[in-house]
Amino acid sequence: MARQGKDLWTCAVEDNHGAVVALEVLTLYDGGKTGWLDALRVHPLAQGRGLAFLVQETLVQFARDVLQVKQVRSNTAVQNAASRRLFAKCGLVEHKQWGLAMPAGDIALGDKSQSDGALDAWTSRLATSLPTAGSSPPSLSEYQDSAAGLFGFFKERLELEVILQYWKVYDLTLPAVEALLDSGKHERPWVGRDPGTGEVCSLSWATWVRDGEGLSAFITVYHRSDWECLRAHTLMEIERAREQGARMVMLFYDFECEPELHGCG
Repeated sequence: MARQGKDLWTCAVEDNHGAVVALEVLTLYDGGKTGWLDALRVHPLAQGRGLAFLVQETLVQFARDVLQVKQVRSNTAVQNAASRRLFAKCGLVEHKQWGLAMPAGDIALGDKSQSDGALDAWTSRLATSLPTAGSSPPSLSEYQDSAAGLFGFFKERLELEVILQYWKVYDLTLPAVEALLDSGKHERPWVGRDPGTGEVCSLSWATWVRDGEGLSAFITVYHRSDWECLRAHTLMEIERAREQGARMVMLFYDFECEPELHGCG
């Protein structure tokens, strides 16, 4: 709440008794160029009255007309038809899709006996999955190059326009990459090098978030739709998360590797 009116604004609806029954948060990113919509909530007893649209439309208009941001963004699950319809009514269009995986729901409950078993089972299936024909796993090492080098890899090798970190989509600019490298929330990336040429072919970037229930690891793997790259980075990052005592692991990845990942359960 201390950030209200600085880089964050909350729009809320109160009932006749002064109780909040709906709210959503708008936060600035990309140096003030992007407004991000988060945490849309409507009380169960107040649903079906159009309050979600009222709140979101108000924030979108505020971002565009008052803050004059370049774009307004948000995210939701592909299966969340209600949110997707709401975005469309407020003028937002789909930009990109990523895959999201968790080893097991039990991890989110903080049950270590269940979570360790889920991680063991998942990593075992990943490790023993059949490799793509003619491919071999990349050699992994911590990223040691400059922010400009990392920006060049994203821009030239992966042909990205935006980068994904911990649910948020940032414009791919050198200042954005520098800010992520300097942020205390993000580990330094790990790069995968092609075993034949030695060139960087993939990258994973973990965000560590600690709350009242423990540590969570949010891992994004960037690659050229290569199953071996995704598998190698995922196995390494899960092991790092385990060593840090993470209670939950979430993996973001390119949709084109979905069949292979589903094949591992």
